[in-house]
Amino acid sequence: MIFPVTVLIIISAVAGVYYYIRLSTPTQSPMPKGLRYLTYYPSHIAHGGNETKVLLLASNLRYGVYDHDFRQLLCEHEIKKGDPCVIANVTIRNDYAEELVQGYFISLTVCLYNTEGKQVQAPIMTYGQLHCGMVEVNLRRGETTTFDIHVAYEKQDIDNYEIYIFNILDAPTP
Repeated sequence: MIFPVTVLIIISAVAGVYYYIRLSTPTQSPMPKGLRYLTYYPSHIAHGGNETKVLLLASNLRYGVYDHDFRQLLCEHEIKKGDPCVIANVTIRNDYAEELVQGYFISLTVCLYNTEGKQVQAPIMTYGQLHCGMVEVNLRRGETTTFDIHVAYEKQDIDNYEIYIFNILDAPTP
């Protein structure tokens, strides 16, 4: 008779400790598998590697070609229609919740890595963007958007890629 009572006391104690820890520890809702907050570019002067509140909902990479001739400010490269490129299709959501700020200019960049594991040195050149090296989007709080980042690269040896935040600024939203 002593054995079942001892087991019952131990089970009750373990359950009590478990529920005490659960109730006294702040919890966060887990993000669905595969989703993650983007980080600043590792060498960013002020925030290098820090996590942001820009949630990466989806991304994929494909090879393609440019469909416009164009040039961007402060870039040495000029794009001609038909030039090869790598296209990262990205879907993000702005999870910043500051009440005083309605929207943000979010600048993103992508790093490509070839089959040898080396980072590819190729310019991000996306039609309709002011500068090369990044893509800028204007997002309100809680808003989601999908866009492409084009990288002027002629080989088809990309094995991996990483998307980073280049900068985030308060912005008026349309």
